[in-house]
Amino acid sequence: MNPEILNGLHWSATVDRVFQENFEGDSTLAWQYFGAQTGFMRVYPATTWYVPPNLIDLYDARLRPWYVQGSVSPKDMIILMDRSGSVHGQTFTIMKWAVKTLIDTLGENDFVNVAAFNSTTEWVNNCSYCEVNNTTDNLECTQPLVQASTTNKKLLFQAIDKLEDGGMASYTNALTFAYDAFKQFEGTRKEGEGANCHKTIMLFSDGGTEWPEEVFKKFHADNYTKSVRVFTYAVGPHPIPTAVLKQMACSTGGKYSVITTRSSVRTKIQV
Repeated sequence: MNPEILNGLHWSATVDRVFQENFEGDSTLAWQYFGAQTGFMRVYPATTWYVPPNLIDLYDARLRPWYVQGSVSPKDMIILMDRSGSVHGQTFTIMKWAVKTLIDTLGENDFVNVAAFNSTTEWVNNCSYCEVNNTTDNLECTQPLVQASTTNKKLLFQAIDKLEDGGMASYTNALTFAYDAFKQFEGTRKEGEGANCHKTIMLFSDGGTEWPEEVFKKFHADNYTKSVRVFTYAVGPHPIPTAVLKQMACSTGGKYSVITTRSSVRTKIQV
């Protein structure tokens, strides 16, 4: 077993006493959980972990709503997907998987939407109607951001799967679109809409050389958008120059990550 996990199991052993004390104080507690950033989990009362025959155990406590809501604050999030011609084949497949994994980490306290860009930028769903569970339903897109509910996630997944690559990428256009969407959302949202907490742009690309300096100058001077953090992901087996992606993240207090394979998605996508 991984030494990091073994060490975690050792230092977290004291949690068992807390579980027992909690149960003694409230006997209605059916289950208690503890999940760690390294991926292991403690359950009280103990139970035999069941894995269906011939299947791989892909359960990850870090993707469960109780872990997400307990470890991070609610977020208003706009995801930007580079769908230019250079993002094709395996790179685009990895990107779609990564974006869907990211959306899966969100809970109903989060608000999200996904836009795809090349020389222009548009929402992936674009308020179109989709078939979900044999009923006609559409993304609740009267606002730029929608609640990360199960239904809305499913609609976004379907729209992401239909994306095709082509054209040239423009970071300036994409970031302007995202910042303007945040401003529109703030000006039109009703009470209870939006997380009203952290605001983030998650940009997935295979890299580029365009530095959108004027965009950051403009929106960093705006009281509402100056707190938006940009997280960037260089995607694909052979990403092209990524210095600009790093600079975007560093200049806004975000984080830069590299995703080269589908197997690395789960460890890189954490919010």
